Amino acid sequence: MKSKVSYLNIIIPCLFLLILFYLPISLVLIKSLTLGKEISLQAIIDVIKNPLHQGVILFTIKQAFYSAIATIILSLPLAWIFGKYNFIGKQLLKSFFLVPFILPGITVALGFILFYGNSGFLNQFLNNFGFKLRILYSFKAIIMAHIFYNIPIAIRIISNTIEKFNIKLIHAAKSLGANDLQVFFKIYLPCLIPSIINAFILIFIYCFMTFGIVLILGDVAFTTIEVDIFILIRQQLNYKTGMALGFVQIIISLLFLTISRYFQIKSEYFQSFILEEKNNPPSFNFMSSTQNKLKKILESSYFIIALIFILAPIISVFFFFINNLFNYQSFVQHFNLFTYDPIIGTNKLSAITNSLIIGLCSSFITVILALLLSFGIYNKKYKYLELFAVLPMGISSVTFGLGFLLLLNYINISRYLLLIFAHSVICFPLVFKIIYEGVIQLKRNYLSAAKILGANSIQVFTKITLPLMRNNLFNALILSFAISLGEFGAASILQRNFVTIPIAIYRHISARDFISATGMSLILILTAIIVFYASEHLKSILQKKA
Repeated sequence: MKSKVSYLNIIIPCLFLLILFYLPISLVLIKSLTLGKEISLQAIIDVIKNPLHQGVILFTIKQAFYSAIATIILSLPLAWIFGKYNFIGKQLLKSFFLVPFILPGITVALGFILFYGNSGFLNQFLNNFGFKLRILYSFKAIIMAHIFYNIPIAIRIISNTIEKFNIKLIHAAKSLGANDLQVFFKIYLPCLIPSIINAFILIFIYCFMTFGIVLILGDVAFTTIEVDIFILIRQQLNYKTGMALGFVQIIISLLFLTISRYFQIKSEYFQSFILEEKNNPPSFNFMSSTQNKLKKILESSYFIIALIFILAPIISVFFFFINNLFNYQSFVQHFNLFTYDPIIGTNKLSAITNSLIIGLCSSFITVILALLLSFGIYNKKYKYLELFAVLPMGISSVTFGLGFLLLLNYINISRYLLLIFAHSVICFPLVFKIIYEGVIQLKRNYLSAAKILGANSIQVFTKITLPLMRNNLFNALILSFAISLGEFGAASILQRNFVTIPIAIYRHISARDFISATGMSLILILTAIIVFYASEHLKSILQKKA
C-alpha cells in the first residue's frame, strides 16, 4: 500500500505537467514543423532567414547578455553586504530588495515612466538645475529595468553562499599572513564563481524571455522574441510565423536552461565543501580602524544608492497615487472600484477579484502537486524527474499561452480555468525547488522514531513532517500567489471575457491613464512587500526556534 501511495505521489504531478505543459508546448512544436499534412521546416527556415526576425533574435540575445552582466556586477557589493554583515533592519531591507522580482513587468515599466520619464520625478528635480535626462524608450532603459527586475536573484544566490561561507578558511588564510584583498581574491571570489555563473545564466534566461518591460519601455527598434510573438499572434493574427518563432525561442531557452542546470549541480557540489550549516556574520559598525571605517563608508554609500535605485520607481507609483488621491473628482473618476471602466471593459473590482481567485487557486494547486512530487522523488530516488519538473522555467509565458490556445482546439474548457492551470505550471518550478529543498533537509531519524513509537503515516505527516517543513511550505505558497498575481504574458494571450490586474494596468498605460494604472499597481506592490516581509520574518523566527 505504501509503495502505491509513493508511486501516486509521482504519477499525479507528472500527469498534470504532461497534460498542461508538455502537451501544449508539443503542439506548438508540431504546428511549427508541419506544412499542410506534411512535416516541414519551411516556416522555421523562413523565420531564421527573415532579416527582421534575425534582428529580433540577435537583439533578444544581446539585451539578455548585457542585462545579466550588468546585474551581476552591480549586485555583487549588495550580496557581499547582506551575506557578510548583520545590521538593524536587515530583514526588512532584504524584503525591499526582493520586491522587484515579484512585480509584473507592466508595474516596473509604469514605475520607470513615472520616475525616469520626460515629465517624471527625476527630470522635475533636474530641471531646477537646467538638466534633463532622456532614458525611456531606449536600450539603456531596457537594461536598467532588467537590472531593477533581476537584482534580487543575484543577491539571493550569491549572498546565501557568502552568509554560510566556512569562516575557518578565512582564519586559516589570515593566519598564514593574507590581508583582506588577498582573502577576497584568493578565497572568496574563486569560491563564489560557481554561484555567480549560476546566477548569470538564470538571469540571462529571464531577460531572454522578457515581455512586459520591452513592450512598454522599448521602441520599434527594440523588439524581443517574446514581444514579436505577441504582435504576430494578437495583432497580426499570423499564427504560423508566431509558432515558428516560438519554436526558435523554445530551443534557445532549453539550451540555456540545461547549461544553468549543469552549473547549478556544480555549484551545489562545490558548496558542499566550503559552506557550513550555521555562521554568525559580524555586526555592521564603524567603531574600528580608519581603514575599516573607510571601507564601511564606501559599502554604506553603495548600499544607499542601490536602495534608492530599487525604491525610486516603486515610491514614484505611491507619490503619483497620493498626489491624485486628494482630488475628489480624480478619485471618483479613476479609483472607483465598482463603476464600469470602458478602458478595461469591466469594473476594477472584477479585475482584482479575478487576480485574487486565480492566484489563490493556482498557488494551492502548485504547492500540493510540488509537495507530492518532492516526496515521490525523494522516496524513489528518481533524480532525473527534477529536470522534468523545472523545465517549465525555460519556456516563456507568451509561448506557453500560445500552446494553451492550441490546446483549446482539442479540449472544451473555459479560458478562466485554463489560466489557473497555466499559472500553476508557471509557478511550479520555483515552488518545487523550495519544497524539495525542505524535503531533503528533513531529519529522517525523527520520522523513523515516530513510526517505531506506533505513529501511522498520516500522524507522522501531520505531526512531524508538516511542522518541520512549514517554513518551506509557507514560502512556496506566498511566492506562487505573488507570481500568479503579477503574471502578464500568459494572461495577455488567454484572456478574452475577463481581466486581471496586470491586464488592467497595461490597458490603462496604453490609454495614458497613469492615475488608474498606479492605483492597480499599488495593490501588487503592497502585496509583494507584505508577502516577502512575512516570509523573511517567519524564516527568522523559525531559525531562532531551531
